[in-house]
Amino acid sequence: MHHALYDARITHHRYAPDHLLRQRAIMACINLDHLDELDDVSPLLGRGPSRPIQWRRADYLGDPTHALKDDVCDLVKTRLGISVTGSVVMLASLRTLWWCFNPIVTYWCFNREGGCVALVLSVTNTPWHEHHAYVLPWVDSTQQPWTFPKALHVSPFFEMDFTYRFHASLPHDHISLGLDLLDSTGSVAFGASMQAKRMPLTNGNLVKLLTQTPTQKVSLGIYAHAARLRAKGTRFVPHPKKHMELPPHGPRD
Repeated sequence: MHHALYDARITHHRYAPDHLLRQRAIMACINLDHLDELDDVSPLLGRGPSRPIQWRRADYLGDPTHALKDDVCDLVKTRLGISVTGSVVMLASLRTLWWCFNPIVTYWCFNREGGCVALVLSVTNTPWHEHHAYVLPWVDSTQQPWTFPKALHVSPFFEMDFTYRFHASLPHDHISLGLDLLDSTGSVAFGASMQAKRMPLTNGNLVKLLTQTPTQKVSLGIYAHAARLRAKGTRFVPHPKKHMELPPHGPRD
């Protein structure tokens, strides 16, 4: 597959205190073998700094001087011993008006026959801007979800002693992602889900992305709900390694 957009409906549900977040986002699904095509889709989109919607290498995992696909494939080989012989497809928010915010970027890795062999979840925490990649061998997770320990302090309202339960579909006409945060008893403390419908990567749909769901809107929504959680009395959990104050500025620009 080549590039597309997905109209995504995102839900976060915290159970104690009870708190629900619903957001809409238009996300990009990018085939990393065809990055050069992005510059020809629309004057709104491209890899150059002057485009109002930008794919920028430095916004994603690995060394910005390396090709992103190479870094993803190297990570899969190192962690799983699996060689990625086909495409790598990523689902992410794009930089809009020079602002980028991606709590999770998903990478599907395929073999030359078109079968998925691995999934990489690249997580960035807010507000510390650290990164961690979970590398998972592909399974039909609708039947058998992945479970793995939490390895990064993500939310400032949860401790580290949790396990993730995650499922994902392949990026076809629809994408379904779901993540539960399980406590030591196996109870769900927090659940996040995304249901997304494919839409063509056209100039008209890029206008919708820029005017209806720019990355700034998604980012500010996260911070607004964090303020509401604090107002409900939710305890702030300091970073276990840094024990630092919240930074004076928002997400990395």
